[in-house]
Amino acid sequence: MLKSRRKTTDEGFALPIAIGFGLIMVLVALTLSIKSRDDQVSAVSQKQTTASATVAEGGISRTLGFLNHNYHMLLRLNYDPNSLLGSDSPDEWSSLAKPPPCFTGVNNLLTGKIPTTASANTYTVEAYRYSDPDGISNSGDETGTVIVKGHPPNSSAVSRIQQTMNISQSSSLASFPGLMAQNITLGNNDVLGAISGNVICTDTINCAVPVSECVNGQPTNNGLRDAIDAFNNGVVQGQIYVRDVTWPPVPTIPPGAINVSISGATSFPRTGDTVGADGAYHYEVSDITLSGSDQVTIDTTSAPIYFYITGDIDMSGQATLAHTCSGSANNCGTYGSGLGSPERFRIYGNVDDGDSFSDQNFTFNGGATATNVFIHAPDARMGINGGSSNPDIRGAIWVREWDGSSSNTAEITVPNAMKQLLTDSGVVVTSASHKTSAATSWNRLEATP
Repeated sequence: MLKSRRKTTDEGFALPIAIGFGLIMVLVALTLSIKSRDDQVSAVSQKQTTASATVAEGGISRTLGFLNHNYHMLLRLNYDPNSLLGSDSPDEWSSLAKPPPCFTGVNNLLTGKIPTTASANTYTVEAYRYSDPDGISNSGDETGTVIVKGHPPNSSAVSRIQQTMNISQSSSLASFPGLMAQNITLGNNDVLGAISGNVICTDTINCAVPVSECVNGQPTNNGLRDAIDAFNNGVVQGQIYVRDVTWPPVPTIPPGAINVSISGATSFPRTGDTVGADGAYHYEVSDITLSGSDQVTIDTTSAPIYFYITGDIDMSGQATLAHTCSGSANNCGTYGSGLGSPERFRIYGNVDDGDSFSDQNFTFNGGATATNVFIHAPDARMGINGGSSNPDIRGAIWVREWDGSSSNTAEITVPNAMKQLLTDSGVVVTSASHKTSAATSWNRLEATP
């Protein structure tokens, strides 16, 4: 009987032990399952975070690509509408005073897709700040700081990256302008010269390219002709540009310049006139008014001659400014029999006073002409009414406003060597651009969707 009682007691302890071990096994299995699920969630989260950071980095690279090329002017402006990089909230990118041709706003810059086949925007430019601590352009301390948010579609992960780069400015010689102005109505006028016969309008508002004539953000040739109001018979043998360039300054009237007013046939230099310290004759001219067959002869055989016009030029009939040169001195005959090199006869106008009006008028009516001359008058309105096809003007013309006519016999002929002739004497037209360098700092910021 005792043996049977012990067996029953052992069997009573076995069942709780078996149940206990079973519960332990279940708990272990649940723990492993939960850990596995957490690891899977963590892996997915880490993968999404990495993807969002990669997208943000790609967004920075693409943004800098745009800023270094199509929109380099934005590198010196601020965009921070949500005050992420400062206490104010500037948005200078959305209101460019002079946007480049075919500029349709900054939306294409502010958002993008990586890859381009993504179903939605995957990065956003949230802020950009330009800094120039010493206020001196291109001194080496300028920086740009950008914040880009990466947010891949179908993902809750978001990454923000802040990057700072050095900003540098470079200037290069622009294509030479045979005709340059802030506002151009070419009409049926011709600008001839395969090398230097280029037309440059420096104000993209005045010379707007129609949106319908933009392809991949660039203007078509027809769009550029529309921008300068070129009629069907207007010929431009060079290229047409609508861009911001740096005009060379108009020289100040030097001390000792000879005061004259020209209202009829005469010749320069006059007997008794003396050259200035630079070896050229300088004349401060109040006005030039010529008509009929009046001819003003400018003889540069002995020295260059510069006119500083403080008033207007009004020429009509067969009146002419005839630049002559005798013998073999100073390239005589190179640009026409008995004519001097065009950079040796210059007509300077007044300095641009900054208002919206042209304060001088230079007008050639009928068959009036000027041979071998460089005209630089940034506050003058100039045009040829009529024309003679002789050409009317041989040389280069830089004025505030060119007001052409419907006449298809009006011609400006620009010598192929005009750029070199002026560059040799220090007169150049440059175009500035801005570039970023490699990153000087890189930070991942806290991000929320």
